[in-house]
Amino acid sequence: MKNKNLKNIIFTITLVIISIQNSNAQIGVGMGFFIPSTGYVANVYGPLSLRGVGFTINKIFKVETGFTVYSMPGNAITHLPFKAKEPLFGASTTLLVPLEFGMGTRIGDVTISGSVGGFAFYNFTHRLDKGNFDRAISEFEGWDVANADLNYTNRPGFGYIASFEIEYHVNKKLGIYFQYSYLDGESILDLNGSYKGGNLGGNIIQKTAAFNNARLSIKGSEVGVGVHF
Repeated sequence: MKNKNLKNIIFTITLVIISIQNSNAQIGVGMGFFIPSTGYVANVYGPLSLRGVGFTINKIFKVETGFTVYSMPGNAITHLPFKAKEPLFGASTTLLVPLEFGMGTRIGDVTISGSVGGFAFYNFTHRLDKGNFDRAISEFEGWDVANADLNYTNRPGFGYIASFEIEYHVNKKLGIYFQYSYLDGESILDLNGSYKGGNLGGNIIQKTAAFNNARLSIKGSEVGVGVHF
């Protein structure tokens, strides 16, 4: 696991270095929000966002990478035998690294561009939301109460990203941009364990948690504003 994570970090740093060394390189810094399909709105963790690092080809095509560290208050877990109304993965600090390929056109002082690609993510601080999980299981089983004892493995996740960007060029060296992106990614949790519960006045029932296919979901909209240098 450690070797795989190290390879991912080295790969990301290499991409950034290659981009910056290119003669047509640009660097962007900004702030943003992630609005998940299921969960709570996440914001950038402090100033930790460096996006739009890349280069252009023939002034039309572009390659961009970078990173954002999000403070995620909660995320959905998918591929369960039930669908929860609330996020089942609790608060985490999440590193998100995209790699996008796109094209754009400039009209006067405004550039409009679109891009598609992939992204990787990793949770540095993480936990299940036990309260939400217990409520979801009790609703699934039709019980009054439930208590789950679950374990999982924290792994890097991957997905795809599609973005749309509008940039206003203040001068030759500075541009202000607005970006919207849609992300859809997952990581394997290897979720296992057991849970027990039942109805008030009845017997306590214990079951094995058959959640081996569970995935942590990073799915939703990302909105960002910032500047390119």
